[in-house]
Amino acid sequence: MKLKLKTANGEPVKKGKHSAIYKIINIANNKIYIGSSVDVMKRYNGHLEDLNNNKHRNQLLQRAYNKYGKNSFEFTILLYLNKDSLIEKEQEYIDLYQATNRKYGFNICPVAGTTLGVKRPGANIGRILSEETKRKIANSVRGFKHSLETKERMSETRKGKKKPPMSEEQKQKLSILKTGKILSNETKLKIGIASKGNQEKERLQLLE
Repeated sequence: MKLKLKTANGEPVKKGKHSAIYKIINIANNKIYIGSSVDVMKRYNGHLEDLNNNKHRNQLLQRAYNKYGKNSFEFTILLYLNKDSLIEKEQEYIDLYQATNRKYGFNICPVAGTTLGVKRPGANIGRILSEETKRKIANSVRGFKHSLETKERMSETRKGKKKPPMSEEQKQKLSILKTGKILSNETKLKIGIASKGNQEKERLQLLE
């Protein structure tokens, strides 16, 4: 099964290896996915294989594909360009189409070329991020929330771990800190000496 393949300007699709910006559009609701590749035909075949086998890493796109079927999707090559300009141009198209807005698109990460969300491995290696890109990454991370399943797994993991008992020194420091007081060096020294004395008593009791 093939996705309809075309170019945005109506020109023939180039054969062989070419870098390009592309979009996958659901013509049933006009939602789109924006991507880029140094080998756009290889990427096209990769998307097609993953979607047909129900294993695409972008679950938003996969669920839509399962619901509407392959005949509702088109793969459009928006622009052929030099590979050095791919990430910058991809970002422009993500912003232009508002592809991360759930009303309009399937993209998960608002920043092109990052690994936040579903992106190909190694896409961000060696790349120097601009201040604007750093800001977008920070904003996307700030809004991140663990899924319910992840929270449950984290909870189960914590249940299996027992904290080591606090020493007398730790207990005394904690007690004082709860009162809001700042420990002086003299107080810290006294607590340390008292703690060592208690440890010595416990050691002697064990030897008896």
